[in-house]
Amino acid sequence: MEKLLNELSSECQPAYDVECDVAINAQVPENLKRSIPLGLPNIAENDLLRHFTNLSRKNYALSTVFYPLGSCTMKYNPLINERIARNDAFNNVHPYQPIETMQGVLEVMYELRKRFMRSCRHG
Repeated sequence: MEKLLNELSSECQPAYDVECDVAINAQVPENLKRSIPLGLPNIAENDLLRHFTNLSRKNYALSTVFYPLGSCTMKYNPLINERIARNDAFNNVHPYQPIETMQGVLEVMYELRKRFMRSCRHG
């Protein structure tokens, strides 16, 4: 089990170092000043990055591991299909765009569907 940031926090090693030549505290009205500490964890930037990188590696990603759950849509769609689907040519199609200008987009969608159906039959 991964430790929480509060568990990794250490008072011995402050997470920040504020150097300011202006008296900021004097410019803030008393009624707006915090009466109790914020309570954020004290953790060095490198440790914070390491923590979130370790957490991210625990997530499933199509490019790193086999996804064990779900239908063939989730398991067998190659990453290239995802990149094609995010292409501006698909995302910026207007609903009333003339059909004559849509033939390339329709062809790609048709071919992707054919591949998907083939992979579902063989998976």
